[in-house]
Amino acid sequence: MAFIVFLSYLNSFAQKSMDLEYCNMQNIYISLPTVGVVQKFVEQISMLEGNFDLLSGGYILDARSLMGILSLDLSVPLMLSVENDTVEAMRALEPFIAKSL
Repeated sequence: MAFIVFLSYLNSFAQKSMDLEYCNMQNIYISLPTVGVVQKFVEQISMLEGNFDLLSGGYILDARSLMGILSLDLSVPLMLSVENDTVEAMRALEPFIAKSL
């Protein structure tokens, strides 16, 4: 019985991942060199709609988590996965985009 429920979950997840709302995703590199910049980033991103995840060294965390971000290596650019890449979101993220990798 549990196996059937699990297969049903996998099928629904696969179907959702094929929907268009899940395909509107963009990855960008951002630079957060100081605690002050991290605080401004979290303030900006907390006002936006959608999901924002940070990927760094095998870790994936919610980009709205101040403590989570501070646990990462901030000396290197971080990959930000943006689910809702609206013009408003891209403008808010512009100051944090890494200038070079």
